[in-house]
Amino acid sequence: MRPLGIPTVKDRVVQTAVALMLLPILEADSHPNSYAYRPKRGAHQAMEAIRKGMLRGRVEVINADLSGYFDSIPHGKLLRIVARRVSDGGILKLIKGWLRAPTVEPAAGGQGGGGGNGANSCGAPQGGVISPLLANAYLNALDWEVNERCELKPVMVRYADDFVILSQPGQGQGLMERLKRWLDRRGLVLNEKKTRLVDIRQEGIKFVGFALTWRRGRSGRHYPHVEAHPKSLKKLRDGLREKLNRGRAVADCRGSHHGAESDTQGLGGIFSLRQQQ
Repeated sequence: MRPLGIPTVKDRVVQTAVALMLLPILEADSHPNSYAYRPKRGAHQAMEAIRKGMLRGRVEVINADLSGYFDSIPHGKLLRIVARRVSDGGILKLIKGWLRAPTVEPAAGGQGGGGGNGANSCGAPQGGVISPLLANAYLNALDWEVNERCELKPVMVRYADDFVILSQPGQGQGLMERLKRWLDRRGLVLNEKKTRLVDIRQEGIKFVGFALTWRRGRSGRHYPHVEAHPKSLKKLRDGLREKLNRGRAVADCRGSHHGAESDTQGLGGIFSLRQQQ
């Protein structure tokens, strides 16, 4: 599990204020095909972008996975990216301090309280309010490089550190090698065991909780089909069942109700995309 960088209450308040200030600044540079931690964007829009790319003939897919991305982001390079848009030295000093704050290894069972790691020189610690925003900004250059500057005209769709690159048949392997070189220059590594290159017409993929396959309709035409992945549904059902079966005191009933309600909304969100197909 990722080391925890749990901010104090005071730091959490300040991080939230800085994140609210940074969001519109970084948003102005963000590519349209990035869908995590951004206003009015999410997994449904990401899947729709993938579906549209496949309908345009991009059926060879790199389903990418980065090795420990949030733990690997080089602080120096990340701070230089932020400094291009933020000139306030005080804000930059705060961000640098948050990034290098000591982390704590999760104890057994996934809870905090394990051993401390001390200050670090890379990574965006789990638990930091501003970490998702900064992690998103570090991969923004890749979004633009693939979608706008590559002569092969692939389509890259990214959700945080999960992304797919869609290309014409026969282009995927070359794009994979270029992707590795790009990541290497930025201190990142592709997880070779989990990254896959597939022809969506032959083999489906899983992305942000959805399963995407190539199907043949009643008219005989083929189309990309999106539905909730069985593992995602099972995880949501198990979480909901655990909350409903948990024997809590009457005083905790209200909290249990709201927890179950949030899971129910999660199920509704997944099914809503399936019904739109």
